[in-house]
Amino acid sequence: MPPSIRRGSTDPAPDDGPDLAAAIAAEIRAAGPMRFSRYLERVLYTPGEGYYSGPDPGVGAGGDFVTAPELSPVFGECLARALAPPLRALSGDVLELGAGNATLARSLLGALDRVHGLPDRYLILEVSGSLRARQESVIAGLPPRQRERVRWVERLPEAPFRGVVIGNEVADALVFDVFRITRAGPVYRGVGLSDDGRDLCWVDLPADAALQDFTEAVAHARGSPLRVGYVSEFRPLLAPWIASLSGCLAAGALLLVDYGLPRRELYSDERGGGTLCCYSRHRVHQDPFRSPGCEDVTAWVDFTTVAEACCDNGLVLEGFTTQAAFLIENGYTESCAEIAESGPLEHRTREMAAARRLVMPGDMGERFRVIAASRELPEALTGFSGLDLMRTL
Repeated sequence: MPPSIRRGSTDPAPDDGPDLAAAIAAEIRAAGPMRFSRYLERVLYTPGEGYYSGPDPGVGAGGDFVTAPELSPVFGECLARALAPPLRALSGDVLELGAGNATLARSLLGALDRVHGLPDRYLILEVSGSLRARQESVIAGLPPRQRERVRWVERLPEAPFRGVVIGNEVADALVFDVFRITRAGPVYRGVGLSDDGRDLCWVDLPADAALQDFTEAVAHARGSPLRVGYVSEFRPLLAPWIASLSGCLAAGALLLVDYGLPRRELYSDERGGGTLCCYSRHRVHQDPFRSPGCEDVTAWVDFTTVAEACCDNGLVLEGFTTQAAFLIENGYTESCAEIAESGPLEHRTREMAAARRLVMPGDMGERFRVIAASRELPEALTGFSGLDLMRTL
């Protein structure tokens, strides 16, 4: 994030380096307009200044957005019920990608402990130094038998991994490009400078083969071409990322939870303006140039690309469903019943309200989807038989 801005405050901070927006503008003056994916690399991951690489990533209730594990421990408890049988059958480990504030790790380890499913190792792959520091503090407060299993890694395991790889709201953090359909075909919406050179703005850039192929795949999935003026996003790195995860998985499962849709639904006519969103202090807007480095910038995930990449890399699709259906099949009701019977009334009311958000159709219940794929998995993952959406992929 820019050194001149302190997230969560309008008070100026000491100017100890170049402003991130100014640095991006300088790059554009030197090299010309950039693809939006390059812009995202800068505003999200520039060391010390990017949203996820700065000193204060805004994850959690006191930040810019909240994830399902932050809302309620019910999420981790349900996930543990799904993971415990295959983990026991494999004698496998857990690898969590991008663990945020370690809220999921804490609840998942506790729940796995209660059902006798603790893995020998709980690995966390985290690219943010600030978030890793938060995670270490949280993990330090766990009971010894849980704490001693946690290890941080800087890259995917090189040795064959046996166990379950978890990514909760990780796929959406991959950088993406924005495109627009013109009468002549698709073009990239890149980032340039206004006529006076003072502001970042959208500019059109020529399409390449990757964009041409993708928009053709979208037209095939829809059964019709995208209309002129249609704007949306795609992630060229999504399939290679899935390939890298598959490459390290000798036996076990990959489970991803994120907001998104199958391709045909994601690129429907009703979403002709795209799904790009910026999150700041739990408010949403669509201007990615407003506060570079100080806000999360994201877009919905194309789960058809995820499914295709899994199959292309030798994984077997285990299932695809809504978050609500997955949680309900894995004991959501039982977890809520425990909440209803414990603690003061005010506490129970607050916790029940948070847990309901996990499954409400207008909240996380349907907007978030769960997909799983496996290799040599001896025990199936539960959560996908109640509402099987595989046919929509």
